[in-house]
Order: sequence, then structure tokens, then C-alpha cells
Amino acid sequence: WAATQQRLYRVRPDRDNKHFVWQLEAAQHVKPQRRCILVCLQCAYIQGTIEPLGFSTDRASLGWEGFVIRHPEQFKSEVDHLLPDGCAEHSVNNMFRRAGLVAEGGQWDEAWRGLVPFVKNKSLGKVNKMRSSELRVTST
Repeated sequence: WAATQQRLYRVRPDRDNKHFVWQLEAAQHVKPQRRCILVCLQCAYIQGTIEPLGFSTDRASLGWEGFVIRHPEQFKSEVDHLLPDGCAEHSVNNMFRRAGLVAEGGQWDEAWRGLVPFVKNKSLGKVNKMRSSELRVTST
């Protein structure tokens, strides 16, 4: 994950977006897998592959309220590049779940086709809030 994260950081095209800067600062102390998801979402947004439902200061969901996939094949291809070959679909879903984003109503197939949004996982609640309360975001 660390190597994937470094590759993504090099190609990340928008270093001036205030939401993205905050998200990356807030994610400094999370696992590399979650940071990879974050940068992948940022790149997909810039490319128009996904449409955000809004941004927040909630570290549990990496600062995203949710998103809708606008170009499913392209987004899935980008996500697949994060993973080793032959990674099962449920593993990809779990990766997003651990990043604080889930398919609305548990409709994963529909979410990957862009029919329902990925939304903030409200069930993470207290566990992630306790962890995130320890994080300090520094200003640049």
C-alpha cells in the first residue's frame, strides 16, 4: 500500500483544492490503504468520474459525505489498479467500508453501476470518532 500511495501522490493533479489539502492532512495518521482510497477519490473527482455528495470535516469518512459514480467502467478500472490481481469483489467493498464509505442501502452492485450513491458509513460512529479525536490537523 505504501508504494501505491507514493505513486498516487505523484500523479495527484490538484494540490490547491482546500478540501483535498485538509483531507490529506487529516489522513496523515490513517493506514496507507485508506489514504490510497482518498487520493483515488480525489483523482476520480477531478477527472469527472465521480460526483461528490459534499465534503465534510468528518475524518471517519475521509472528509467525504459520499459520491455517485458517473463513469462506472472508468472508476472501477482506477480502483482495480490499487489492488493486486484477482482481488475479490467483496474485498473491494470492504476496502471502501473501512474507508468510511458504503453503498447506500447495502446495494453494492447498483452503487458500482452508478445507480445509487456511496454514502458515509454512519455505523462507524463512536469507534472512528474516538480515533479521529486524537488527530491534529496542521495548517500549511
